[in-house]
Amino acid sequence: MVGIGIRLNPGTIISILSALSDLKDIRQGKCIHGYVFRRGFGSNTEIANQIIYMYAKCGFVHCASRIFKNKRCKDLVSWTLMMMGYLHQGRADEAITLFWLMQRENLSHDSVTLISLLQAFALLGCLNLAKEVHCHVLRVSLNIGIPVINSLITAYSKCGKLGMSRVLFEHMAGRRCLVSWNTMIAAYGMHGRCVQALKLFDQMKKENVVTDDLTFRSVLAACSHSGLVEEGLHIFRSMKEEYSMIPSEDHYGCMIDLLSRAGLLEEAYDLLQCLPPRQSASALGALLAACRVHGNYELGDIVGRWLLDLEPQNPSTYGLVSNIYAGGEKWTEVAQVRAMAKSSDKQVLKMGHRSDLDSKNQFSQSGRWFPYLDKFDAGSMHLNSGEVLEALDPQILDIRKERFRNVAKNQSYSGSIQFMLCPLTARKGATRFESILHLIGPPSHQNLQSYVQVAPGESVILAFWFG
Repeated sequence: MVGIGIRLNPGTIISILSALSDLKDIRQGKCIHGYVFRRGFGSNTEIANQIIYMYAKCGFVHCASRIFKNKRCKDLVSWTLMMMGYLHQGRADEAITLFWLMQRENLSHDSVTLISLLQAFALLGCLNLAKEVHCHVLRVSLNIGIPVINSLITAYSKCGKLGMSRVLFEHMAGRRCLVSWNTMIAAYGMHGRCVQALKLFDQMKKENVVTDDLTFRSVLAACSHSGLVEEGLHIFRSMKEEYSMIPSEDHYGCMIDLLSRAGLLEEAYDLLQCLPPRQSASALGALLAACRVHGNYELGDIVGRWLLDLEPQNPSTYGLVSNIYAGGEKWTEVAQVRAMAKSSDKQVLKMGHRSDLDSKNQFSQSGRWFPYLDKFDAGSMHLNSGEVLEALDPQILDIRKERFRNVAKNQSYSGSIQFMLCPLTARKGATRFESILHLIGPPSHQNLQSYVQVAPGESVILAFWFG
């Protein structure tokens, strides 16, 4: 159109920007942005909003934020789209901050804003804040739409309150949409309640609810988390035979993950051959991790080389492949993989684990506890060199056991597991802790448990690290 001299109107520009957002085509998006600037459409609120969302969706949140801050007239759509942009990049904390700033501007919110806010709470596991939104909706007698209830179901389930999700789902009787069913099935699967997920799936069929690919992905993921191989295989086959649906990459990935977890590595590898090469990266990662768990280093070598060719810029790829070689004590290959990671155009960094605490609306961030640091007890437990040797896995340390023994004999070496304990003497506050502790080995685990048992009072381990 531009080539033949036709000027674009605002409606056409908005449609183009929306399409580019879905395609994540930042190059063409910048061209349209320049065209908007040259043609004087920058003051158009709707176009500016779509430009903000386009940059955020393409991963350039800093550009979107700059345009948003420089925008003189910010309407509700501007704030909501910026929140959605943060959420697309996993920056839920900034989305929540933006919502509080919007409240200072005395802007009323709609259901779309609430859905975005609940998504942010779900990502961060902010149960109390999700409850506040729920109460606010009931208090002001808002016309709760189905999408808002679906978001509440997701938020409660991700915050560990599966019972609340089920209550909301039951109260939707007669108003449930397909998303409602999928959301509840996914919630059961996430909590390892595969039996309930399968029952809900059967109930869908009895009520003649039309299923989609997301339904099957949620059910297969639930089977994978619970190790129900036969049920998963039956559902996977029924996609073609009963529903005439072609399984997607995600469905194959769930099945490969299911078979891999069950130790059926050869079957998982055979199923992997059905996927197009460029669509098998996530499934390869699942199979590679299973090869390490089950000690099949020969197959792991094949899968690892395949994954390196497929995703040479993915940092986690090098860690997975390196662990496979370390498990087979192929230290030369380990060194080669590490060298490849360092020579890669993308700097590969291994990020440490972090645990977050939510206690009576007080949060921890990056190891800084506030404002009640004095109420937490830091502890440490020392291990001698022999215990350290048994506790540590050479796949993690990337050193030879023989070399470590020599170091342990010649030097006075001791490791320590450091952690923080929080007293839970008052139950009325309904304090919740959801922290996944990655224990290094059985000996350290036993010692840690014995420490907790003899610790005075009632305590919960919040986080620990080895040093």
